[in-house]
Amino acid sequence: MKRNIIILCAVWLVLSNCTSLTKSQVDSVKKYAETAEKFSDYPGKLITEYIDLQYGVYLLTTPLNTDIDKAPDAIKDRHALINKCKSDASAMDLSFRILKSYAANLKLLATTDYALDFDTNVQSLIVNMDTLIGTFNSITGKDLSKFGTLAYKAISFAGEKYIENERAIAIKAFVEKGNVLVCEMGKVASYEIENKIKNSWLSGLDGQLKANHLAIRKQILKDTQNYTLNISLIRQIDQDVIQLYDKIDYLNNLTVSLLKSIDNLCVAHTALNQNIKEKKKLDDILTEVKGFYSNIQELVTIHNSLKTN
Repeated sequence: MKRNIIILCAVWLVLSNCTSLTKSQVDSVKKYAETAEKFSDYPGKLITEYIDLQYGVYLLTTPLNTDIDKAPDAIKDRHALINKCKSDASAMDLSFRILKSYAANLKLLATTDYALDFDTNVQSLIVNMDTLIGTFNSITGKDLSKFGTLAYKAISFAGEKYIENERAIAIKAFVEKGNVLVCEMGKVASYEIENKIKNSWLSGLDGQLKANHLAIRKQILKDTQNYTLNISLIRQIDQDVIQLYDKIDYLNNLTVSLLKSIDNLCVAHTALNQNIKEKKKLDDILTEVKGFYSNIQELVTIHNSLKTN
């Protein structure tokens, strides 16, 4: 009897050791989750700044429209065009909202001291993620499976038990199921950014700005009698145009950086999924996760450069 107990304990220890994750593996999971959560905010910033830029380029020439009856309609039409841009970007925006929700759940799983906030935070996060996936499926015609129930059970079990092995089981299940989701979100976002934002929205925008700048300058200079009084106005317009060119450069740089980050979003998650299938001690955060993190630091730098210009 005693011998059997010893054997059972030995088997349990072996299985337990295989199931659990090393601290460095859990740290890699958490680092990925935190990075992905932060990353998911930047496409929204791109859309917001683009809309702001579009209004800036357009408003440069509104003084040229001297028809009192038509001017309000022109502004209304421009507003409708901007709303269409927002609508066209809805799939991309939704994909990043799903990613943010997924990353928030994964971060909780990889955080050992989150249990106190479980009741108030986790349930709403999971319900939100499933709702977003359902909306995404209806918009795109895809059939991504919802896994809020899995997430709730996994996080609940890990949180209540507070046991290393159960946490590892929960993380493995969540990451494995999430791999398809993350890579699919990346594909959708990459297509939208490449084709709609880079090749459509931003393409030729600097040429449009140049044409508008030339038109407004010509109009001012026609009034030769008041030319000396308009020097300060011309300078202000030129200054505004320079800032608009800066914003175009910023959006182009942010777009390129976003596309690079999206490529590594899936690469890092896939590497993470493979790595945590068995217990491994890492010297540092997983290489692919560090690469993804570096991409996001580049995004932060680009975004901050707009504030300092």
